[in-house]
Amino acid sequence: RALPTDSYSITVAELVNAYRKFAVGYYVKHGEPTGTFENIKPMLRLVRTCYGDIRAVEFGPLALKALQARMVAEDRSRRYINDQVSRVRLMFKWAAGNEMIPFEVYQRLTAVDGLHKGRTEAREPAPVPPVNDEVVEQTLPHLKQIVGDMVRFQRLTGCRPCEVRIVRPCDVDTSG
Repeated sequence: RALPTDSYSITVAELVNAYRKFAVGYYVKHGEPTGTFENIKPMLRLVRTCYGDIRAVEFGPLALKALQARMVAEDRSRRYINDQVSRVRLMFKWAAGNEMIPFEVYQRLTAVDGLHKGRTEAREPAPVPPVNDEVVEQTLPHLKQIVGDMVRFQRLTGCRPCEVRIVRPCDVDTSG
């Protein structure tokens, strides 16, 4: 079953507004907006500013590449640009899933690759160095016992913070 053609007359600005309303309610934890929603806002502003007046069905790969180029010109990092481009795609996927635009509009956007390290003029962010051991040792006495134990465990194993939170006693080999 096909929708009438005039149902696809939504502009990019209208799509951005609809997605913002969705995101405000969706990206919430314990009644508070999450960091994800805060990360979406600059993307929504950029898309609306650059393409708000065109119909959403006219937004295609070249428009998405133009957004990439604009963020490179604004000296955004490669990872930031790739994250924002993924968020644009996600917005169009949401719109397609809600029959606001044809699925093909979203599908065309998936043809745009992210920027690859060493193959773009986008800057690479400075690496984040590890926290100095003296700082960690000075901080440990001020932490609650369980948080201090989590920090010690992470230092010994090199695991990520999220992995420290989900590890169970049966996951740890204590035989040695």
